[in-house]
Amino acid sequence: MKKFSIIALMGVAAWAMASCDDYELPNPPAQSNPEEPVFETDGLKLTNIVEGTVDLRALQSEGKSVGLFTFELTDFPSTSKLTVVAELSGSDNFSGAATVPTEISGDSVCMSVSELNAAFREKISKGVDARSVYVRYAAYATNGSESVRLGGPDYYYASQEYSVLPLLPERLLDSKYYFAWSTDGSTWSTENAVEFAHSETNVYDDPKFSVTLNFDAATVGSGMFWKIIPGSTFDSGSFDGLTIGVSPENENIDKGALVEGEDTEAGIYNVVGPSLFNFNIEALTFDYMVAIPNFWMAGDYVNGTSWSDGKFAKVMWTDNYTDYVGLAHIGSQFKFSPVDGWSGDFGVGEAVEYVTGENGITVGTGVADGGSNISVPANDLYYIELNYATRALKLTQINTIGIIGGFNGWGNSNEMTPSDDLLTWTITQDMTEGDEWKIRMNNDWTISLGGEFDNLWPFNAPNFKCAETGTYEITLNLGELPWTATVVKK
Repeated sequence: MKKFSIIALMGVAAWAMASCDDYELPNPPAQSNPEEPVFETDGLKLTNIVEGTVDLRALQSEGKSVGLFTFELTDFPSTSKLTVVAELSGSDNFSGAATVPTEISGDSVCMSVSELNAAFREKISKGVDARSVYVRYAAYATNGSESVRLGGPDYYYASQEYSVLPLLPERLLDSKYYFAWSTDGSTWSTENAVEFAHSETNVYDDPKFSVTLNFDAATVGSGMFWKIIPGSTFDSGSFDGLTIGVSPENENIDKGALVEGEDTEAGIYNVVGPSLFNFNIEALTFDYMVAIPNFWMAGDYVNGTSWSDGKFAKVMWTDNYTDYVGLAHIGSQFKFSPVDGWSGDFGVGEAVEYVTGENGITVGTGVADGGSNISVPANDLYYIELNYATRALKLTQINTIGIIGGFNGWGNSNEMTPSDDLLTWTITQDMTEGDEWKIRMNNDWTISLGGEFDNLWPFNAPNFKCAETGTYEITLNLGELPWTATVVKK
């Protein structure tokens, strides 16, 4: 049995723009075997009329639909009608594709601007920039409530990649925002403002902003005033334009709803010392809290602690109260807590996804914004990274720890030997006076330790330097914070 297939799929230099209405096909010659679920003909010919960027804004302003392709049919059942359904995805494997209906007018197949824009926002991006999409089509012969898919249940026509420029959202957002403060609530200046941190993702797809603040008691007083300033207002040098303040209906000063306008009400800030201020520009909500110096972890096994003993291990630390890192020997599952106990603990909403690269290093990524335990693929040592503002989570399985430096030409790491609990690592190494060196993991520079022996850190820390030629016993201690190393000449 021969299935339907594309005879031709040809590109042309323009979009077909038409107003599509329901269209009944003319009566072609009857199919020889209409009861079969798969059509025995090559009678569907498609001609592509998509080229360049699909500008939904221009099409909407002109009142036109999105032209997809023209078609010709032969040997099609006279009692049936052609129906085409599009699938749209951000990847060429069409995982999680959106189903988008099409319309037929004469010999053209098209799609409404609103339908394509909704699918784009759902599956591709909520942003305002053009993005590539992948589209394919399933064709059906429909007769009343009955429908037969041309080519079989898994057959698609005209798989394509092209660019779509979406419609502008009703509410346009700035890409930058600033936290501004005032001691009297009436005097505002760009000098008393600090920019919020944000991810590299566009603000429509990631509307969360955060900033670490650190005010002394004299500045905070009995309550300091604050507003959020859009980048466009900040750049104007005057805060008379659009600002973001608090809703008068808020019951708390440290969290609640925000309001946009030209004369918004200032919030009250009362934290002395480090704090973390978060806001969501899409939801128009905010919260701030005393900054957390460390996160604790509990699990079935975390650095010698367990669910059964009720103990927590202090694992995570930070230098900016937003990005936290830690090293922990984990059995199979764990959770985070901002304190040494079950208060404010959190895990994940969806399971962490792990991928093992060609280098043999397994890395898991997820979002720690739920209450479920966080699972790891094996009982092993892990380097853990947590952005507390976005809750982005990354776990890297540690296969090896070694040292690298002038003594080995900065080549491959010389591997250290782990203890049974994977928290103490040792090596004996000959060094020459002046040799610089560092500790690194998985024979790779993604994770390395340097700085001072009594306070190791991974954030581009400086190299160690050998003071005297000799043989040294080097011990790395990861069981407690701060991480430390001892270097003893033999």
